[in-house]
Order: sequence, then structure tokens, then C-alpha cells
Amino acid sequence: MNKFNLKKKLVPFFFALLGGFFVGGLCLICCGYDPINSYLAMLEGIFAKPKYMVQVIVKSAPLILTGLSVALAFKSGLFNIGAEGQYMVGLLVAALMGIKLSLPPVIHFLALFIAAVIAAGVWGAVAGFLKAKFGINEVVISIMLNWIAFYLHKYIFAQPWLLVRNLDASLPIRETARISIFQKFKETAQWKGMIAKNPLFSDIFKTDLNIGIFVALLAVILIHYFLNKTTRGFEFKTMGINHETASFVGMNVKRNTVLSMFIAGAISGAAGAIQITGVSPYRMTNLAGFEGYGNEGIYIALVANCSPIGCLFSGLFFSAIKCGSSLMQIKVGTPREIIKIITGVIIFFIAVPFLHKLILNYLQKKKENKLENTK
Repeated sequence: MNKFNLKKKLVPFFFALLGGFFVGGLCLICCGYDPINSYLAMLEGIFAKPKYMVQVIVKSAPLILTGLSVALAFKSGLFNIGAEGQYMVGLLVAALMGIKLSLPPVIHFLALFIAAVIAAGVWGAVAGFLKAKFGINEVVISIMLNWIAFYLHKYIFAQPWLLVRNLDASLPIRETARISIFQKFKETAQWKGMIAKNPLFSDIFKTDLNIGIFVALLAVILIHYFLNKTTRGFEFKTMGINHETASFVGMNVKRNTVLSMFIAGAISGAAGAIQITGVSPYRMTNLAGFEGYGNEGIYIALVANCSPIGCLFSGLFFSAIKCGSSLMQIKVGTPREIIKIITGVIIFFIAVPFLHKLILNYLQKKKENKLENTK
């Protein structure tokens, strides 16, 4: 029974994965590219060098967090399409505090991280409050808040005291606010000696290795525990099944709606904070559009079936194919847009429960026939 339950969870993912790469391969053939060489180059861009694998981990941290944000809201019966705006608010607050505050190391990061998480949480709670108080659809509110956050970012970015005009970027955050690992070591004489003695370590140190993945891992563990081991988490999941039932048995649905969106927003804000403090050049840039971390969080949550643990692996997977697509484009000339096609098809297959049922029914019948034959 346990094995079948495991199959029930894994079959949709692997079915969607194979479908995505199969359709992507057909598109490559139609466009005149070799799908086998393209996919081999993608794998090489993920596993060929230690720095490639480290970069996958670095880039996965904000994806895991925004996916976790969307998943938590889904569990509560809410659609947090505003993760992008919450991410931007967290990044903006972290950047401003990282530039303006002068604090000791560690304390500086903790101060700006807490401020970014709270600010993004409040930003998310606005959608939850309007949903709970007036019944306004959270999707509409979230989309509006995304654009408000985007233009707020552009307005503050354009201030003379923040903008470096010849770079079209903001001032960098102070070193005391950064969370890069081995940052100061790279500037020492020992660093040059290590390059000569150990190319493996020097390859890893060339990346933006930071503690962001540990923040994401801690968030996954905490949210998993919260949803499965606490009374409030049980209320969230009950709301996700049926709001009316939750209200009927005495749960405060309105309060939990606001709280759910606050926590979801806080998680997305954490993604923005670790991005600005952990990835070079540690400064804001003039955005022409959304960065996409919040939007990518939606399909990371969908692929993970809104499981916090699933978001960890889903975030790593999508980070890997994004990183691998860079070498695929350089080495083979394959357009990186093929990754968007693959991602879209994966999400399509994940969202088609009818096909899943056919496969699962087939596996169940096969198992039953096997048991009958053994008798």
C-alpha cells in the first residue's frame, strides 16, 4: 500500500517531466536543432564542473522560497499570485537597509532580513485582509499589488541619493550586510595560493556561494512542521479543503486568511533579501519588467503538489534546467526559450488529472492482476 501511494505521488511528476522534454525535443527538431546534443549540453551545464553545481544551488534558494510561499497559500485555499510583488518589497527593503545602515556583520544582515520579511508579510497581508473583510478576490488584489511594488521599486531606484547613473544601478549594499561565503578570503594571499594548489576549491569560490540555501532549507522544515504538527497548520489545511466547513466547526477563517497571506508574503520577502545580500553585484538594477521569481514560484508549487518538501526538490530541478540552458545556448546554439516550452508542457501535464488517473488505474489493475496470479 505504501509503495502504491509513493507511485501515486511520483507518477504525475515523471509523466510531466518526460512529456516536457519530449515536446521540447520535437520543437528543437522542427527548428533544426539536435535535441540529443542540446540535452547533453544542458546536463553538462549542470554537472560538468563544481561551480556549475554550486550555481544551481545558489539560484535555487529564492525559487524554493517563492514556491514555498505559493504552496502555503494554496494549502489555505488561497492563490498567492502576488509572490512577485512580495519578493520585490523584500528585496527593496533589504537593499535600502543594506546601503543606509551601518551595523556589525551578522547583526546587519539579521536586521535587514527581519525588516524585509515583515514588510513583505504586511504587503501580502493586505491582500488577505481585503479578501477576509470585503470578499475581494485575492488574485485581482495580488496582481494590482505586484504592479504597485514594481513602480515603487522604480520610483525609489531613481532617487539621486541611491542611483549610480553611469551604471544605471543602485549603490551596493555594505559588506557587513552580505551573506556570501568566503567573500573576504577571496581577497587574501592565501586565496591565490589555493588557486595554484587546488583548482577544485578555486572553481567553487568563483561562484556566488552564500547561506541562502540554508535559509531556504530552514524555511521548508519550519513550514512542513507548521502545517503537519500544529493546530494552526491544521486550520490552514482545513480552510484549503473547504472554507465553509472550517467556519462551521468554529475556526476563525478571516483571521487565518490574513495570517496565511502574511506568512506567504514573508517567505517571498525572505527570497528577495537573500538575493540582494548573497548574489553579486549586491545592488539593485533598473528593472524593465518583473524578475520572475514570484511567477516561477507558482509552477514550482504546482509541480511540488504544494508540499513544502516537494518545493525543495522542485526548486532545485527548475534551477538546474535554467542553469544548464546557459551552456546549451553557448555550446550548441540552442535558444534558451526552449526551457520555457519544456516548463510550460510540464505544468500542463501536471494540471491534467485525467491522464494521471489513467496511469494510476493502470498501475492499480496491474498490481491486482499480479496478486491474483500469485494466488
